[in-house]
This record gives sequence, structure tokens and C-alpha cells, in this order.
Amino acid sequence: MKSKELQVPEYEAARGILATPSLVLFDSKTIAAKDNFVRNRSESKAADIHFVINQADIRNSEVTADDMKTFNEYIENLKKDPKRKITGMDISSYASPDGVEDLNTKLAGKRSESTVKKMKDEIKKAPKTKKGEPKIEYKPTDDEILALLKATSTPEDWEGFQKLMQESEIEDKRIILDVLKMHSDPEVREKEIKKLAKVYLVLADKILPKLRRSQMNLAVEITGFTDEELKYLAQNKPDTLNAEELFFAATLFNDIIQKLKIYQTYCGVYPKDWRGPNNVGYCYFQQGKFSDAKKAFEDARAIDSKNTMILNNLGAVAIREGEFDKAIEYLESAAGAGKEVSYNLGIISIKKAGFKTPENDYNEAAGYFGSDCSFNAALAKLLAGNIDNVIKTIDCAENKDDALMYYLKAIVAARQENTDLMLNSLRTAIEKDASLSRKAKTDIEFLKYFDESTFKSIVQ
Repeated sequence: MKSKELQVPEYEAARGILATPSLVLFDSKTIAAKDNFVRNRSESKAADIHFVINQADIRNSEVTADDMKTFNEYIENLKKDPKRKITGMDISSYASPDGVEDLNTKLAGKRSESTVKKMKDEIKKAPKTKKGEPKIEYKPTDDEILALLKATSTPEDWEGFQKLMQESEIEDKRIILDVLKMHSDPEVREKEIKKLAKVYLVLADKILPKLRRSQMNLAVEITGFTDEELKYLAQNKPDTLNAEELFFAATLFNDIIQKLKIYQTYCGVYPKDWRGPNNVGYCYFQQGKFSDAKKAFEDARAIDSKNTMILNNLGAVAIREGEFDKAIEYLESAAGAGKEVSYNLGIISIKKAGFKTPENDYNEAAGYFGSDCSFNAALAKLLAGNIDNVIKTIDCAENKDDALMYYLKAIVAARQENTDLMLNSLRTAIEKDASLSRKAKTDIEFLKYFDESTFKSIVQ
């Protein structure tokens, strides 16, 4: 003040900056699409045989009809395929609901018998082989074949009649349906319908012939390829596999490069499925090739622009590239894709909270991690002041023995003034990663131990 001077004593404001939030790992997570592979499955094949009124013999025109030809060819091919096995055939035979019921009962039964005989003969035939192919032995007994065939007969198919009427465009069909609704007695129904002479002529021409039939429904069990077969075919004959078989085959390889090759093959065989490029990106991400992963994820997004799994994966890449605003944009649109979304948002939340002073800003990050057992989840709890649960979170993690896990334990112990746990944890951390000794020497978390001999010997 003017000519007066005052000596102000030195005052220590701080000995350093607490840098614990900077320990956050930017280990964002991507999601691989899953397959819908079922190794052993079943399928069925159906066909009809139609009969002339009051007849039960199978006409040649029915045997050569398109659906029967296809049906018989299917049976023929089954015999040549060791992975396909007939498990049963339901044969339902019918008579149309016109005429005397006793006659229709016998007629439906005879139609059932002739159909069973025809199907038995068809199944029993030895499969044909092309020139140069080995002859296939196929000798099931009659009893074995008959055990597969389950035959039933319906003398008057009123249910089928009603269904065809509902689907038809016949004039006055509503009158016929009302008759069916009003009368349950078959004889009364038939008499009432026949009174409608004009309509009945149309029924006799358009509806009733379709009801004089036998329906065959073949059940087949398919034994899928073994894992080794799938691996071989995926590498050498991918076109022989269906989508789920080929997609599943990639999971059978432990080597990430080989896995990637199968997913790339999948993209070529099934180019319209977003799962292919998504999982190509997943493999690149695991290899640390983030630009390649990003391109693959963008290819997947071009196929399915609103897929939340893909959006999470693009957000994960953005985190690795330090583009946090873009990552937030992706991840906020990826809700519901999986727990990976919350994990990735937790990383960003720690990053954002580091620019703020109140300790409770880290509660948001801790909330994103929830009950996750990971380094970042433990760090978020520590930063949010939930120090009592940090060690529990570390101990339940798969990588609980990593160097950084022990380093974080040492920080917790230092804050709790548990000297023995702090020194032991820090010693283990440095034994696992020597570079942590340099960090510990200047880490303000250990300020009160800087001058202690044991601490010095550990971090030297």
C-alpha cells in the first residue's frame, strides 16, 4: 500500500489433482446377432386324392395329378436321404354329405383302405437311382409301413362342406349356411338343402366333388448336420446350407479370423440379411479394426436402418474413436438392444461427469452400470461415493485378477484407511503391471503414504 509492504506467508492450496475418474476404460461393447439354428427339425408334406361319386377306386388321373406327383417324388427323395426319416402319415378319408349315411360310412371306409394300400405300395418301392449311382437298399416290412400309417374316415363331411361354402362365391350361400346353423341332424340338413333345387345343382357341381377325397399328411423328422459337417460345408460348400445352418456354423470356430471368413461368406450367400454385415463388424471390432467395423455396421444399417443392435454397435465404435456426441446420438436410439447399451452409456456418463464438481454427478453413471460386475462399474460406484460396494463389484467380475482391479482396490483401501489392504493390493497390481508403479508414485489417492518406507519400496 503506497510505500508499505506486507510479507504474505506461503499457503499450500493443493499438492495435486485427483485423477481417479481418468481411470475409466473406454472398452465399449458391441452385440453379435444370434442365429435361429435348430439342428433336428420336422417338416410335413400333404396331398389329396379325389374320388368319383359313390366310388372308392383311385383313378390314374389322380395318381398323375400335379400334387400327387410332387408328393410321390418327395417320398422317393426321402428314401435316398439318410438324414430324413418318415415318422408317420395321417390318412383322412371322406364322403360328401349327400346320400344315405350307411352307404357313406362304407364308402369312406373303402376310400381309406384303397388310399392306405396305395401309400403302402408307394413307400415300399425301392428308390430309383441314376446311372452310375450306387443302388440303395430299402426293405421295410409291411408291418413297419402300416405302423406309420394312421387312417381315419368320416362318412359325412359337414365340417368340410361348411368351410368350402364360407370360402365360395356361390349365390345364396348365406341361405345354405343358415340351414347348417339351424339344423344339426344330417338328414334334416340334406333335405332342406335339396329343397333349394337351383342352389343344389351348383353344390353338386362345385362343392360336393371336392369333399369326396382322401387327405394324406406325411410327417418327416430331419436329423441335422453334425458340428464337424457344418464346419466343413461352411468352408467348402456354403450354398448347401440354409441361412441358419451357415450362420450358426460361424460360432463353431474359436479363431476370430476364421469366424470372420464365415460371416463374410454368409454376406455373399444371403446379402439381404443384416445379421451378416453386423457380425462381420463385430469380428473386426474384436480385432481392434474400428474403421473396418464401422463400415460393416453401416452396411448392416443400410439393410435395417432402425435396428437397435446396429445402432448400439455404431455407438460403441464412436466411443473408441473419441466421438462421444455421436456415440450418445446412436446409443439413445438403441434402447432395448441389450445391456451393452447401458454399459456404453455408463462410460460416456463417467466421461461427462469428470467435467463437473459435485460427487453425485457420478450417480447417473453408476445407474447405467447397475449390477454389472466390471472395472468401470466399480469405478462409477467409487466416484459416486458408494465405496462399500466397490470391492464386491470387483470380486464378482470375470477379470477380477487384472492389475487395474487391484489398483482400484488399493484406492478403496486408502480411502478407508485400511493400510494393509492398500499395500497388499498395490503390490499385486504393480507385480501384474509394472507401469502402475509410476502412476502410484504421484497418485493423490495415496498422498498420506508417499513418505512411508513400505509404500516407497512397492512403487520404486
